[in-house]
Amino acid sequence: MKHLFLLTLLLSAGSAYAQVDPEVAEQCKDARDFQGCVKAFTSPAAASDDGLTALRNAMKQVASRLSAGTSLNDSTSTFRPVIDELAIVESQYPDSLAVKNAQRASKLFDVLQVAWAARIKATSYLYGEKFYNCKILKKSADLFDTAYGSSVINWNYRKGLFGLTTCQVGYGQFPEDSMRPIINRLLREGAISPQEIAAREKAEAERLANLKREQELCALGPWNRYLEENPGMKAWAEANPGLADDKKKEILADPNSKKACAGTNPFQYDLNL
Repeated sequence: MKHLFLLTLLLSAGSAYAQVDPEVAEQCKDARDFQGCVKAFTSPAAASDDGLTALRNAMKQVASRLSAGTSLNDSTSTFRPVIDELAIVESQYPDSLAVKNAQRASKLFDVLQVAWAARIKATSYLYGEKFYNCKILKKSADLFDTAYGSSVINWNYRKGLFGLTTCQVGYGQFPEDSMRPIINRLLREGAISPQEIAAREKAEAERLANLKREQELCALGPWNRYLEENPGMKAWAEANPGLADDKKKEILADPNSKKACAGTNPFQYDLNL
């Protein structure tokens, strides 16, 4: 009956594990309280009262809309919620993560729009094929790198015959295609509230502590681990070495003892045992 209960518990936990977002599951896979760790990562944080909630919400909204796609003509209105909310709070909270990231994202979005428009104007057609003035595309990429402060786009092209700067560019390989994810990352990072950051840091600290403890227990070997996890049995073994030796042989012969340290993921146990 006990084995049936444990099997049911593990199967239930395994099912819950399978339904968790893969990135969250990876972060929490070594935590003893897997569900508690997942909750810390996925539960909405308490509403912030620091005056930046509206800006953070706008940043989340705009990041989602940019990911879904927008046209150049609609891009200004798409980004406007961030601009409007930033104008309200940037002078009052100049040192906050939300304001700094919103300001930086806004500056880079201006460059993105310039690059986007330049690419459209730099397009030409020959025999049904699209060609681009890649010297212009290169300048737009360099402009973004300058605004960002480092070479994050680092876009280059190969000149054609006689030094021609006309070239073809594959789908998704324009400079602005690399700019959007960077802007989105700034928006999403800036939209994280202090409560969410604290919850994630706490969950990560607990995960690392549990992983370290699991590694320490595994290093002890099956018998010493058994004693460490059962203090009463440890005292009994010290008082009854002869009987303890028989118990030790039993523990070492148990296949579960060998599989317990096969990995630090609690769901790697063999459910058939």
